[in-house]
Amino acid sequence: MAFFQYKALKKNSKTVVSGRVEAQSLIEARKKVKEMELVPISVVESNDGGSKISFSSQKVTSLSLREKIDFTSTLEILTSTGIPIIEALLFIEQNSSSKKVCAITHEFRKQIIGGSTLGETLERYKKIFGRVYIGLIKAGEDSGELDKTLVRMLELLNKQDSIKGKMIGAMIYPSIVVLLAIVAVLIMLIFVFPAFEEMFNNLGKPLPPITKMCMALG
Repeated sequence: MAFFQYKALKKNSKTVVSGRVEAQSLIEARKKVKEMELVPISVVESNDGGSKISFSSQKVTSLSLREKIDFTSTLEILTSTGIPIIEALLFIEQNSSSKKVCAITHEFRKQIIGGSTLGETLERYKKIFGRVYIGLIKAGEDSGELDKTLVRMLELLNKQDSIKGKMIGAMIYPSIVVLLAIVAVLIMLIFVFPAFEEMFNNLGKPLPPITKMCMALG
C-alpha cells in the first residue's frame, strides 16, 4: 500500500480541498477520492519525501483536432472554476487519455513554472496550435479573461470539427460512385469485350479499332 496526496473540488462547488489517501495504485486512489464526493484535480504518490508519479515527456509534433478540443475543453472547465493554470495543466497531464496531450501538457507546465505565460509557451508550438489559437490565448491572458477566451476558442474548434465531418460525409457518395464506375469498367474489360472478340472471329470479320483498344486495355 502507498499514500497519495490529492487536491480536489467539492461537488457543485469551487472549493478546493486537499488530503491524503492510502491505496494500492493511482487508479484506486482516484477512485477513493471520488467516493468522498470530490472531483480530483491532482493525485500523486507520496512516500514521505513527497515523490510523485508523472508522465514521461516525449517530443510532440502534432495533435489531432479532437485532441485539441479535449485539451481546450478541460482547460476551460478548470480555469472557469478558479483553478490556477499550473494545477489545471497538472490535472490534464495526469488524466488525459491521449499520451501526446499528456506529454505536451507536461512541457507546458514546466515552462510556465519557469516563468513563461501560457501564450508564450504556445508560441513555441506554432505548427501544432496555429496563429489564431495562440493569438486568442494571448489576448485572453492580457485582458484577464482567459476562461471566456477558451470558450470562444472551443466554439471555433467545434465548428471546424463539424465542417470537417460534413466534408467527409459529402465525399463518401462521389467516392462510392467512382468505385462502382471502376468496377463496371473492369467487368466490361475482363468479361464483355472478350465475348465480342469471339463473336467477330466466328463471323470472320476484323475487330473495330475501338474494340481492339479496349481489348488491349483488358
